Order: sequence, then structure tokens, then C-alpha cells
Amino acid sequence: ALALVIVFAAWRYFPFAMLMILARLQALDQTLYEAADVDGAGELAKFRYITLPELRYVMGAIFLLRLIWTFNKFDDIWLLTGGGFGTNVLPVLTYQFSFRLNDFGKGAASAMILLLLLIVFLAVYIGVVMRRVDEE
Repeated sequence: ALALVIVFAAWRYFPFAMLMILARLQALDQTLYEAADVDGAGELAKFRYITLPELRYVMGAIFLLRLIWTFNKFDDIWLLTGGGFGTNVLPVLTYQFSFRLNDFGKGAASAMILLLLLIVFLAVYIGVVMRRVDEE
């Protein structure tokens, strides 16, 4: 069941990642590649020393955004598996504690844990974005 959720999430959010990467690739300065051609760099060297460093921040932003969004994923997991074995992630557990077991204390506690984790990931994301702005 967990493999199904992973494949579904990858299939569903692949276009977002590709659009972000494509947007960054189209915004790359072509003079960098022309200078690399003049210096005699091969295709692999251009990819390694020009393209990958330029994609680093976009890939980091995609990774952190997907991590934050995945932590909040309740609907996909619930609709695909019904909260079955192997897919008891924190949002599903929060729902089960609160509405299936009628234990709102545990539900609120698990929601607060989820909130704290999301705040940590958000702080990391903001740190990455601000570091990128400071470097420019």
C-alpha cells in the first residue's frame, strides 16, 4: 500500500517539478555555454559546471516544498488506502485519533507534533531562499 502511495505522489507532482526545472533551464544565461565552448569544454563538463550549479537552488526548493506538502498529505493517502497498514502517517493518525477513536487529546497532540515538524521544515525552506537572495 505504501508503494502505491509513493508511485501516486510521484506521478501527481512530477509535472510541477519539471515545470520548475524547465523554467530555470530556460532562464540560464547562454553566454556561459558559449564561453565554455570557447574554452573547449565538453557537454559533460558544461552540464557539471554550469547546469547543475544553476539548478541547485531550484532542486532544493522543489525538495523542501514537496517535503512540506507530503507531510500534509491526508486526502491522497486516505482515499487510496483508507489509512491501512503501512500508511499510518501523522495526518492519518491525527484523523484516526480524533474521529475514529474519539480521543481528541491524542489527536490534538499529534496535530501539534505535525505543526512543529512543519515549522522546522518551513524555517529550513526560508533559510534556503534567503541565502539565495543574499548571494545575488
